Formats: sequence, structure tokens, C-alpha cells
Amino acid sequence: MIAALNRAGTAHRYHDLLDSIGEKLTPHRLAMSTVTDPGTTTARSLPLPLSVGERAAPIDWAPSGEKVAYARVYSGRLTAREPTDTYRRGRTGEVIEANGKVTSVRVFTHGTTTEETTAGPGDIAKVYGPAHVRVGDQLGSPDGLPSGGFFAPPSLETVVRATEPDQNAQFYQHLLRLAEEDPLINVRRNEADRSISVALYGEVQREVIKGLMLDRHGIDMVFEETTTVYVEKVEGVGHGLEVIWQNEFAATVGLRIEPGPAGTGVRYRIEVEPGGLPAAFHKAIEETVRHTLQQGLYGWQVVDCVVTLTDTAYFSPVTSAGDFRKLTPLVLMTALRAAGTTVHEPVNQFEAEVPDDTVHAVISRLAAARATIDHRRTTGTPPTRPRTDGNPLNRKEYLSHLAKRV
Repeated sequence: MIAALNRAGTAHRYHDLLDSIGEKLTPHRLAMSTVTDPGTTTARSLPLPLSVGERAAPIDWAPSGEKVAYARVYSGRLTAREPTDTYRRGRTGEVIEANGKVTSVRVFTHGTTTEETTAGPGDIAKVYGPAHVRVGDQLGSPDGLPSGGFFAPPSLETVVRATEPDQNAQFYQHLLRLAEEDPLINVRRNEADRSISVALYGEVQREVIKGLMLDRHGIDMVFEETTTVYVEKVEGVGHGLEVIWQNEFAATVGLRIEPGPAGTGVRYRIEVEPGGLPAAFHKAIEETVRHTLQQGLYGWQVVDCVVTLTDTAYFSPVTSAGDFRKLTPLVLMTALRAAGTTVHEPVNQFEAEVPDDTVHAVISRLAAARATIDHRRTTGTPPTRPRTDGNPLNRKEYLSHLAKRV
């Protein structure tokens, strides 16, 4: 009897201990809000913007085909049946915004168990509905988006196609879905010949993509010859200007382009009065600038430059955003041609640890591949080698060496 009671009591205390540990480790929700117009009759308490994702956020699909994202909430709250904007950095550094609506939010409570409820700070949730969400996106606000990715852009590219021509249409859609799951997969389509290209980091990634397409969708794919992806960088300063009624479109656009700091992508600035042009027209110009610079004077993407809007004009109600979208590439290419560009090949930086007896052979091979050898500080006792200069560190030894040379 007593032994049985002791076992039961021990088990009870054991489960109490586990429950207590679980409670201590469970993040508690905090009241995250801000006050607008404090001290006035219009003061309101509003929840802080939601800040989700950018960390681990895999993408999945429900049986109905609806997209499902796994997201962690850092502030604010995420509620079903509410509009939710998503934000990410584009390849040229711009913030890409997409609009969507959350249809359901299921919060993880115990392991894999989920509960339909509002997600608050510290929660990890399955978010149903947003059609344009991708891995790494941030929901609710663009504040705090990283300036760049954790990996350098891929330096290889290859044209791909389905082995069976009648599968090419669905093949492209499946590739796009794969790119949504993995930010390291970059797919683009050539609108002229409808060919599909995939940017790659290497041969291993190529085999992974090929295997996923075959296993998931039963589509075998063919990779054409892999080619190097180059970039163009602006050399000088160039300016382009097209004036309304002196061109084919009802708009005036003036742009200046110049080199920017390394690693900053494309930076867009405005020198004109912001209110002098409707917001939709400004958006059309900026989006077109970034799209146009994906192909520079030599056909490669232009990076690390600053584009400044210097002149604008329109005539209402004739002018539309389409006028600015169609005119901007002409102006930008005029400016880019005046500035000039140079083509740069990709450079990979890595550390190599090799056995001492192979250092000479490795360095020779690297030099043949046009590698630049850098050095890092050694650890422990510094290695030495015999001196051949008479050792001027030691005066007596050095003078003796000079005397022998006479």
C-alpha cells in the first residue's frame, strides 16, 4: 500500500514537474500596442504591426491546394480573415510588397498539435491563404528586413525543359512552386522564345531539382549547357530625358544613373517634388527602372548603381501609368549608354585547408585558375624558416655575414 502510494506520488510529482517546465518555457503573450495622438481626444490604442517570418518559414500546400506558410510571430497579432501584406527584398535590393488575405491561423500548442486561434508574440503558426507568400517573407511590415541574403547570388545558369514537350506548361508552374519553397532557386522565363532558365550554385543543386521534379510530379527534365552568370557595373554618370509631346507617350521622364557602393544593388532616388506626380506614376517608374536594369548594355543584370528621377511631367486625363512604364526603358537606356558599363565575372571566396606536402601543388592549380591567394593570421607558435639575409635581427651575426661576403 505504502509502496504503491509512493509510486503514485512520485509519478504525480514527476508530471507536475514536467508541466511546470513546460509552463516556464512557453513564451507568454505581451500586450504589444502603440498610442496615436497621445493627450488628445482622438487618442487610440493600436496593435503594433505584425512582424513574422524571415527566419525558418517553410511553405506547404493543403489538400485543397491552398498555400500554407509556417511563421513565427515576433510582435502584434495574426488573425484569420484579415488582409495581410507580405514583404521581401528583391534581387536589386528593392522591397517587394504583395497583398493577400489569411483564411485560417492554427497555432502550435503541444508538439505537432495545432489550435485555431489568434497568433501572438512567441507563437509559431500555420498560416493559410496568402497566395504570394514565399520562404523568408515578412508579414505585416517591411521594418527590419535584412539588406541582403545570407548567400551570394548564383553564378551559374542553365536552360531547362521537360523531356516530354506536352509537359512544358505544367513543368513551368511546378518549377515556380519549387522556387517558392526554396529562395535559393531562381526561375525566369524568356518572353521572346518562352525558354525557361534556372540559376544554379552548382551541379549538386541541379541534381536535387531534377530529383524533386521527378519524385513529386513525375516530370523528367533536361538541362542544357551550364553557363556563367555575369553582371554589369556602371562606369560613369549618364543622363537621359524624354519630354512630353516630343515623344510617342504622354509623359516626361528624366533619369540619371551613376555607380553605387559595392553590394548595394540598385538604389532609386527622387529629386523631383514628390507631390508633383501621382503615387501610381511614381511606382510605375521605379518598378520599370528595376525591371529594365535586369538587362544592361550587354544583356546582363546591372548592379551597384544609383538611379535618380530628375524630371517628370504628365497631362491629365490623357496620361496613364502605362505611358511611364513604356517610356522609362528608353530614357534609362539612354542614360546607361552615356554612363557606360563594364562586365564583371563572379568571384568566389573560400578558405582551403590542405596538407602541408600539397600546398605548393594546390597554390599552383589555384593560380592557374586566376585565384588570388590571401593569408590569415596563424594560431599557436608561429612557424619559422631559415633566414638567408645574414639575420640583421642579430647585429653580431649580421656583421659577420657581411665580412664573409667581402
